Amino acid sequence: MLRNSTLLRTSLRGLSSAKTLRNVNAAEISFDYKENDTNLEKQAKKDDERPRVHPVSALGIILNQELKDNKDIGDVYTKFNEGVAKLKTAKNGEERLQNSYGLTSVISRMLQTSIVDKESKVDPYEILNNICDSHLARSQHFLIVMKYFLSSKLPQDVMSLWIKYLGLITENPSIALPYRGRNTHKDILAITTVAYLLLPNNTPDINVLNQILQAKGANDASSALTSFDNSIPITLIRPTIFQMVNKKDIPTALKNSDNLLFQYISQNKDWFKRELSEGTDLKVTANYYDIYKGSIAEVSESAPDVGIVTKFMESFVSLNRPNVAVKVYNDFKPSFKDNAEDMALLNDELLVIVAHLQSNSNIYRATRIQAIWNSLITANEPIAPHSYVKLFDALLVTKNIDEVESAWENEVPVALKKNQDILEAYLNAVLRLGRFKPQEKALAMLPTNIRSSELINAVLLKVLAEPEFKFDKFSKILDKYYGSPGSNDDQIKRLPNHEALAIKMFGNYVGSADRPNFKFLNSVGINPRSDFLRQQRIVDDFISISPSIEPIRALFAEIREPINSKKYKQAIDAEFAKRDGSAADAEALFREYLDRSANVGGSKSEIKAQFIRGLIDSMIVGFCNISVRERSLRYMSKIHEYYSLMGEINSHAANTTDVAMLHTYATLVRIQKEKINEPEKKYITEFLSALEKRKFYANQGELRTLKFEGISVPESLLKKRTAKAKKTEKTEETPATEASGAPQEAA
Repeated sequence: MLRNSTLLRTSLRGLSSAKTLRNVNAAEISFDYKENDTNLEKQAKKDDERPRVHPVSALGIILNQELKDNKDIGDVYTKFNEGVAKLKTAKNGEERLQNSYGLTSVISRMLQTSIVDKESKVDPYEILNNICDSHLARSQHFLIVMKYFLSSKLPQDVMSLWIKYLGLITENPSIALPYRGRNTHKDILAITTVAYLLLPNNTPDINVLNQILQAKGANDASSALTSFDNSIPITLIRPTIFQMVNKKDIPTALKNSDNLLFQYISQNKDWFKRELSEGTDLKVTANYYDIYKGSIAEVSESAPDVGIVTKFMESFVSLNRPNVAVKVYNDFKPSFKDNAEDMALLNDELLVIVAHLQSNSNIYRATRIQAIWNSLITANEPIAPHSYVKLFDALLVTKNIDEVESAWENEVPVALKKNQDILEAYLNAVLRLGRFKPQEKALAMLPTNIRSSELINAVLLKVLAEPEFKFDKFSKILDKYYGSPGSNDDQIKRLPNHEALAIKMFGNYVGSADRPNFKFLNSVGINPRSDFLRQQRIVDDFISISPSIEPIRALFAEIREPINSKKYKQAIDAEFAKRDGSAADAEALFREYLDRSANVGGSKSEIKAQFIRGLIDSMIVGFCNISVRERSLRYMSKIHEYYSLMGEINSHAANTTDVAMLHTYATLVRIQKEKINEPEKKYITEFLSALEKRKFYANQGELRTLKFEGISVPESLLKKRTAKAKKTEKTEETPATEASGAPQEAA
């Protein structure tokens, strides 16, 4: 194609010259033969300098074209063998083949064609075996054939191929390295693991599997450029089962994978705790919990690990499901009731959980914390330092500095005030709650070397909030605790968590001399292609710490591509959360997502309900929050409009959205001086009817508020009150146990 276009341009230039020559007198033309010879020599030299196609690549181009032309796979394979045999006879032919990737693509196509072409007489295993002998086999070739064997219910053949592949990568480790952003080696490990789970009459044993894979442990950090990691890819097992295993065999594969996961967790507890701490997907965490709880119940001699159970509780709180964390507490409380030390750790975590449960007021949150502290913590003295740390973590959620100061003065013994962990938890709460005098006092009490990442981040946030931001001061603290190793302070350095990276990103933006061209993700070393989940967590924290909407809009402009509903959800949530945000801009973002996702790749496409639902939830909750904040009924039509959209996509709102709507409606009808009008009443009654159809367990105090204000409430939603419930309602209108049905959604 290149040569043809060059000839075309040359011909056009010649034609142009011919037209010009017609108008020139021949006598005036002189020919310099020497110059002409020189030009020919130069042209010949250029031809010699043109890059030539490598013989291996040339063969690949020819075979690829034949496959595109739907030539018989047998004929193509014959030509392949003939071409490879010829290449081997050339000088250093064997070495060239081993180091070249010129045939990698065409071999993949031959393998796939031999599998899908019903007329094919070429066995894919024959091709694979042949290319292994010719040193042309790559990890993606094994992946294709192993996928085929697994989907064809041939797990033994997959295991045989694994042995062959293991020998190949032992001889040439570079084959196992990721190529063009894809780690096929990990995919092969996942397929091999699933094949092991499907072997006839097999009871999974993680030690046997580790021997088969020659695996490293999950905590083995040793690696070199040419080494390959054969550790069990535990997070890829279930997706591989659903994608490749025959439907009839899926239940067996899942049961055995759950068994294997429990064994893996038991041997790699630190890895699993990190997995829970860094988790961003509610479904994944809930699935882990179901497997762990179910396996504990099945294995009678196995006792639950309190560290893992408390990590589950922490994880559900961080994923905004504190009521699921309560369920975890109730599920495992019987297992730890006879162990005072473990039960104390469970009760400590409960302090933080009750602080996060839905409530009409932070005063009620503090009341809950006090009730847990007095009934479960102080009743079992001596109180461990860990309990005081969790007390301050819980009080921080109430946003009440007076409660924090009171706990420090009245609850913490003088001797324990010197305990650095307790001191740092107290200082962290004070610095984040933002009053000037307590903050100045807290800064004077800071340890020389801070242990807690939360407190380090709080100090950085304090520096960011100063009237005159000093970038040098900010950078010095960052480098001391999160900088690269190599200084005298190496022992106090640690990897930055998501919040630390968000703070660093915001500080770099504020300190930038060229904000319009500032690269947010690049400033903290995040690759949006490979670190998407990490990016999501960092953006969440960035939104939380940013005092205004403008930096968030600038960040969204950078990450807008490629389109993703989670990014738009974050941007919409930010517009509602920030005081200078705009509900109109949030609606514009919602419409923009619908328009873009309906025209992916320039053609009309169906938008999946699962992606839209989260955005609709954000719109509903956003308008609910504005309504309560402004104490206004004017957004009720918007809430109703977006709630109705759920029906149009054959879905329903999340439980947390229903909770927010019920709370908003109860609050608005209670605080309005004038009675609400009929259309507004209709919005509320239609919402309550939807809750009734779903058998939603609604907050009883808020339902009675609506009924008292003249709203028709379905009787099936109202529950009979016990004497204990009546007493609870006098102190709090939103009981902690009535945060409503999110546990069902998570499970």
